[in-house]
Amino acid sequence: MPSKSGLDFHSITEKYRYRIGEIARTNEIRESNSHIIHFGYASVLKKGNGAFILRSDKTWRFAIVLERVRGKDPYIDFIVDDIGSIKRITPKHW
Repeated sequence: MPSKSGLDFHSITEKYRYRIGEIARTNEIRESNSHIIHFGYASVLKKGNGAFILRSDKTWRFAIVLERVRGKDPYIDFIVDDIGSIKRITPKHW
């Protein structure tokens, strides 16, 4: 069922085998200077894609792209938990 954001979290999480906010398994994460690890590159992320993001508690957790803004001040907003909290990540952290 689609959420208020218009995203169907159930089908998205089924695709990636992770729930939003779930800590990444060790074998899914490699060393990175980035705050985002995608199954590809951060530059190709779009609404509905899943990625691991580095949280303030230093854990890598699964999140879903809510919005991607390009242009002068680009950023990516991620939904980071099941209550809809959002984390914004700017290019300096890609």
